[in-house]
Amino acid sequence: MYRKRETDKIVQVLEEKARALQEQLRKKENDISRFSRLHKVRLKETSGLIEELESELSSSNVQLSALCKEKWSVDVQVENDGVRPRVSSLEVVAKEVDEEFNTLVSEDDVAEDGFVSEVSRLKKLVVQVNRLKQNVDCLNAQKAYSEGLGSHENLLDQVNKMKNDLGTMRKKNAELERNVKKKSQENSDLLSHIDSLKREITITTQSTQKEKEDAQVRAKSLESEMHNQSSQKSEVERKLARKNEENVELKQELERLQQKMVNLETMLKEREDQFCSLQKKFNNGEDDDKPAQMVSLISQINHLEHDLGSKNEFERQLKIKNQEIIKLTSERELLQGRVSELDNKLQDRGHEFSKLQNDMSTQIVALTKQVNQLQEETYMKRKLEDQISYNEREISQLVDEKESLQAKILELEITLTEKEDEIASLKRRVQLLENETSAKVSGLASQISYLQGALSAERKKSLEKLTQMENQNSELTCKLSDQQVILKQQEDNINKLREDSKLVKGRFLQAADRKMDEVADEFRKNFEGKLRILSQRIRVAESLHGEDKDHLKKLKTRCEREHPGIQKKLADLMSSNKGELVKFSQAVDELMTGMEHVINDFESREGSFMQRLSRLSGELEVAKNWVRWTMDEIKPWKNNELPGSPTAQVDEKEQEKIMKEKIRRLEAKVNKEKGDKLRLMRGMYDHQRKISELERTVEEKEDGLKRVEMEKVEAIKQLCIWIEYHQSKFDHLREVMLMKKSNIRGRC
Repeated sequence: MYRKRETDKIVQVLEEKARALQEQLRKKENDISRFSRLHKVRLKETSGLIEELESELSSSNVQLSALCKEKWSVDVQVENDGVRPRVSSLEVVAKEVDEEFNTLVSEDDVAEDGFVSEVSRLKKLVVQVNRLKQNVDCLNAQKAYSEGLGSHENLLDQVNKMKNDLGTMRKKNAELERNVKKKSQENSDLLSHIDSLKREITITTQSTQKEKEDAQVRAKSLESEMHNQSSQKSEVERKLARKNEENVELKQELERLQQKMVNLETMLKEREDQFCSLQKKFNNGEDDDKPAQMVSLISQINHLEHDLGSKNEFERQLKIKNQEIIKLTSERELLQGRVSELDNKLQDRGHEFSKLQNDMSTQIVALTKQVNQLQEETYMKRKLEDQISYNEREISQLVDEKESLQAKILELEITLTEKEDEIASLKRRVQLLENETSAKVSGLASQISYLQGALSAERKKSLEKLTQMENQNSELTCKLSDQQVILKQQEDNINKLREDSKLVKGRFLQAADRKMDEVADEFRKNFEGKLRILSQRIRVAESLHGEDKDHLKKLKTRCEREHPGIQKKLADLMSSNKGELVKFSQAVDELMTGMEHVINDFESREGSFMQRLSRLSGELEVAKNWVRWTMDEIKPWKNNELPGSPTAQVDEKEQEKIMKEKIRRLEAKVNKEKGDKLRLMRGMYDHQRKISELERTVEEKEDGLKRVEMEKVEAIKQLCIWIEYHQSKFDHLREVMLMKKSNIRGRC
């Protein structure tokens, strides 16, 4: 019954371990799927942002080309001197103005500052047309006065032609005025907004003039930096090529690791099927076969745990490789964006390139730190593996000693059974002789002397046998002393193991405290660094945009109209980060509770083991006292003080049997204590494995936090780049507007 209970308990423990392993496998698979989904979503978001940036660049290039065409047409108009070329150029300009005005009406989301310039230019063009009409009349009068009366007919013909041309021009101008009136009526709702923009433009012109002067100074300095930027561009391209090669290599390694993962999962499934079949056999089998099945089950569970450890290592390597790929892809995208910006705007991206170098240096420093940490962890793991192998060797030696002792005990039992058989045969002979003598006492008095001689001979034989028994008892006492020495050695080993367990427990607590302190320090440092960076950026933004807050608000509304999903993305990022922080805190709490349970369980088992050892030592002392008592009783036999009655011999044999039974009980107790010791050692190894698994989970959570922090930093960088891009775009449009105004003023 006791063995059945123990086997049932062990089976329950094994089933619980199998369930825990299955739950861990499910969690790992869910984590892998979640990381792959996040990777795909991030790739889609980056591709969408790149497409949006490319579309914005193309639109800005189209606007620049249109503005250049307009400038060229205005220059041509200024250079022409004749009346008809001016009129034709004005017609072309009017047509272009109509087309641009129609496009501006259709595209209401285009910059509202352009409407002011276009409307003012239309009004000025109408004024210029009227002035040209007056100039035509004046020129006709001058020609008629200068050429004289002889060419009167030719002049009349020319005047008629000019009148016809003027009529057509007046019709065209009338049509243009009608179109302008219609469009002004259609855009009456926008005029109020245009007036407010005019006021803002008059305010910003003063600041833009100062900025122009600063820009001229910067242009001179940037011309000298162009050569440096070109060399830096070539270096960046080389780095891009290297990063692409590294990305390809990492992808190949990822595929190889995924194949290994698939193989391990198949192996685990096969082992689980084998475990289920063995469990069914164990439930259906008999009590005698259960120990062998237990040994097979324990070996299979060890194989499963080994496979799980290897799978966890592969998963950890996969996560590390995924993190490196994410870092490399992010770096590659940043470098590609920087290269395109250097191709288009080398002058505006010098500072960003220096920031990139700083980021790369920080990442390299972080990677070197991680490599050092991993090397330290591998060194500690090797030490632990060496200790485990040394303990396993000691256990194997103890098992061999146990087997040798059991063999010796069996030999002693065989010799004892032989001696018991001899004693039983002697008893039978004595009883037969006593019966014969008691029957023949009355009729065979003459044979008393003969019987006394026979009795003396038998007594001598019995004395010889008693001496043999004493020798055997002395041998048994020697063996008991040897066993006591072995037990003392085992007690010393147990004390050493207890001290080692205390040291391991202290080291584990110190390591856990150290880990928690390091995590807290790293979190605090990262948080302070982020706060510092954010405060610096906020100060810079306040210093740059303190003068034109209203304009930034309008830019913000326009950006929200153009990109309505930015705020949702930021909210999703913040919510996901909060969820991950909550999960990490819960995981840390669970880890600490698990550690406390493990320590309490170990202490309780250690206390029970000490109680058993003390009980065993007490029983050994009782056995020693009993052996001494028996030896004191045997001393008269040595001095030839034999009892006369056969009942004394019977009592002696009974005492020998009792002594053998007690020795067997003691040996059984010693074997039980050895089995308990082995179970405790296995429990120690199981606890050490659980502790290593908990440390791995803590490291994985730390890696997840670092990844979330890197994603936050990248999101903030992208937002800053996006804001700087739109600010540069706005500055460019403002400069174009000022150029248009200066050209219009020059015409007037």
